[in-house]
Amino acid sequence: MFMYILTFVAVITIWLLMSHLKWRREVYAPLRKLSVYTWIPFFGTKYIFLGVERNDIFAYAMKMIRKNGPLFCSWLGTSPELAIMTPEHLEIIMNNSVHITKGDQYKLLVPWLGQGLLTSTGSKWHQRRKLITPTFHFKILEEFMEVFVEKSEELLKVLDTKADGQGFDVYPDITHCALDIICETAMGVQVNAMSNKENAMGVQVNAYSRCPIKRIHMWHQYTQLAK
Repeated sequence: MFMYILTFVAVITIWLLMSHLKWRREVYAPLRKLSVYTWIPFFGTKYIFLGVERNDIFAYAMKMIRKNGPLFCSWLGTSPELAIMTPEHLEIIMNNSVHITKGDQYKLLVPWLGQGLLTSTGSKWHQRRKLITPTFHFKILEEFMEVFVEKSEELLKVLDTKADGQGFDVYPDITHCALDIICETAMGVQVNAMSNKENAMGVQVNAYSRCPIKRIHMWHQYTQLAK
C-alpha cells in the first residue's frame, strides 16, 4: 500500500514539475522582459498590494501604471496581466481576429450571460460576430439617434440633480441609461430604469454585474487577512 501511495505522489510531483517548466518556457519566459516585479509562487506579483486599503486600490494601481508604462506585465498567480496604455498597442489587439480568447475572468460571466459574443471564442465567436455586424451599420444606428439623444438628455438631468460640488458614484446612473437605451433600441421595450430606480430589471442587472467584479477582487480580502 505504501508503494502505491509513494508512486502516486511521485507521478503527481513529476506532472506538476513538468507543467511548471512548460509554463515558464511558454508563458513566463516570453513576458519576463515586460515584468517589472518579481514573480513568486501562488501570489504572482499581487503581493505589492499587501497593506493597501481596499478603497485605495484603484489609486495605487494608477500610480503603478504611470510609473511602469506604457506597457508592462503583472501576474495574478500564474496568469499574466498586460497593462496597455497606448492606442497603437491596443489597435493591434482589437484588429486581431485570430487571438480572440478572453481572459479567465470572463468565465465568471458565463453562468449569467452564457456563451455569447462577449464570452465565446473560436468559430462560435466568429459566427456571432458575423450575425451582429449588420446591426451596427450606420443607417440602422441613425434610426436610433432619437433614442440616444432622449436618454442622454435624461441622464444629464439626473446627474445635474446630484452635481453639488461633491463626488458621487455615477456608475448606477450610467448603467441605468445604458439599460434604457439597449432595451428600447434592440428589444423595443421601455424599462424606464433611470426614472424608476426600483425597476426590477435594473436592480437585477446591477446586482448580477457586481458579482463577477467581487469575485475577481476576492483575492484582496485574503491579502487583508495577512496584514
